[in-house]
Amino acid sequence: MAMMDVRDRIEQAPACEVIRLTDPEKAIYTGAGWRLASFERGVLVGLFYPVDVERAGSDRETATRALDAAVAWAARQDGDTWLYSV
Repeated sequence: MAMMDVRDRIEQAPACEVIRLTDPEKAIYTGAGWRLASFERGVLVGLFYPVDVERAGSDRETATRALDAAVAWAARQDGDTWLYSV
C-alpha cells in the first residue's frame, strides 16, 4: 500500500484549513479544539489533548505543565506530528 502524505489531505474548511480524516481516523478524533496529531505512514494513530493535563496552581504553571507533557508525548511518536484543530 502506498504511503499517504498528510499534506495532500489538507483542505479549506469554512473557518480554516483542516486535514481530511478517513472514517477509521474519525473514531480516534472526537470533539473540537487543538490537538497534537501523530501520523504514521500518513495515517492518524494518536492524539495529545493539552486540556487533559491536570491544572496546576496558576495558569502559567498549567501552561508549562501542558507544554512539557506535549513535548514528551511528541518525542515518543514514530511518525509525523502535526498541530491540528477542528
